[in-house]
Amino acid sequence: YDLFEDKVIEMDYDKHLMIIHDAPFKLGKGYIKFPMHLNGGEVPSITGTVINRDKKITADFLFDMGATGCLFLNQGFLNKNNLYGSMKTVGEAESTGAGKGITKTTRAILPGFIFGSYTFKDVPVNLESPAEHDPGTGVLGMDILKRFHTIIDYQNNLIWLKPDGLIDTPFKQYQQPVGH
Repeated sequence: YDLFEDKVIEMDYDKHLMIIHDAPFKLGKGYIKFPMHLNGGEVPSITGTVINRDKKITADFLFDMGATGCLFLNQGFLNKNNLYGSMKTVGEAESTGAGKGITKTTRAILPGFIFGSYTFKDVPVNLESPAEHDPGTGVLGMDILKRFHTIIDYQNNLIWLKPDGLIDTPFKQYQQPVGH
């Protein structure tokens, strides 16, 4: 984060480019503005809404351009909102991050996720298995983020998103494991 704290980062997934700007610049049409919150003063997070059955739950999610998959929901968020067992499960997985630990997850299909003015349906999601872990909300991963031309303005604590050529790309679906 220290490297970018006074910069504006532009991510163009269509052209496979990351451009680091020293100052904000004029944006074209079609961008959606999000207030950016810095979790722990370093990791950006933005607001999204989980849709499951009759519930719509709006919360801040870590904006993690290093995370694979669509959405990772933490145990604290799942427990608080009674979401365990409420989605169609499609398998199990293990996730690793920058640290040494491995987090076991259940793969499921979330009926919907609202991000800005976009609603995604049947979103693959990893649900953290019950364990002692971060009580936070969760993480937005690259399978959602890559669908948007992204401007991260650290100077003004804003994230700007505009749909790119990947906006309608189908999500990678997980197969039901044999015997389940």
